[in-house]
Amino acid sequence: MRNADIPRALVLGATGRTGAAVVKTLEASAGQAVPVRAPRSKATVEQWDEEGKDAVRIDLDDPDTFPGTLEGIAGYS
Repeated sequence: MRNADIPRALVLGATGRTGAAVVKTLEASAGQAVPVRAPRSKATVEQWDEEGKDAVRIDLDDPDTFPGTLEGIAGYS
């Protein structure tokens, strides 16, 4: 169960070098923020979900994917 007191940080590009490094840094600072990986690929989201990682799909070319992706993300209202 997710702790609602810990902010969730959306990490775009989590499949790349920089995004993966951001995720790793957030995971190393337990309790500071939960990294939410945000790839375009549905298959990648499904894989990460199966691994117990927080992941949501976002397609920056499709604004209709934004609201669901941003739900529960720190700083988004």
